Amino acid sequence: MNGAQYGQVILANCSNVTVSNGLFDHASAGVQLGYCTECTLENNIATSNVEYGFRLYSSPDCILTNNTASNNQIGFSFLRSSYCTLQNNTANGNEYGIYLRILSSRNLFFFNRLFNNSLSNARDDGSVNNWDNGTHGNYWDDYDGSGTYSIIGSAGSVDNYPYLYVQPPPPNGITTTTTTTTGITTTITTPPGVNDFDLVRLLLIIISICSGGIIVVAVILTIRERRVAINTISCSEEEIID
Repeated sequence: MNGAQYGQVILANCSNVTVSNGLFDHASAGVQLGYCTECTLENNIATSNVEYGFRLYSSPDCILTNNTASNNQIGFSFLRSSYCTLQNNTANGNEYGIYLRILSSRNLFFFNRLFNNSLSNARDDGSVNNWDNGTHGNYWDDYDGSGTYSIIGSAGSVDNYPYLYVQPPPPNGITTTTTTTTGITTTITTPPGVNDFDLVRLLLIIISICSGGIIVVAVILTIRERRVAINTISCSEEEIID
């Protein structure tokens, strides 16, 4: 089903239906599945809906990938829905990013980005849900960078392999350049062919001091099977600010 043709999608008693490429806004809910099985939601945007961006009710074995829920009451809501997989979705600017209610169990979440959700990035009142795939977890803007990440709610769930959300991971080979007011340009390049998710921990501190043409760069990296190239270009003598 091409979601671009509809302003809202509500499916009931369906199976093996795919909804893709839709923009759903200013409704009670962007996409609702009720008593559905093995459905797929992909590449959809649900924004500024009164209650839900995406809501699953008694809908097991569904897959949600590459969807964005923003500025809703709840970005992704699950009630009595189990064995679903959420991978590479974004929830931002909602009250709750992801909310699992009662009788929602054995759902799998990884590589999702959750940030700027006012009440909580996620809440789990279900049971036995997995917030990582055994190797990789999710991106959280309130992760402190140490250990696991605890999800609030009665389930007591934990993301064992969380990542700190700062900005979306850049595609391989993309170069990010920033310039300071003193004229110093610092370039960070991710070499092509390197998987961003091989990064276990990254603490990067760059201190640039332009005094007499001398630049001091301090870099601390903790990596696994990954290299990050750091290139620093000095300002010229006439650009130095005393």
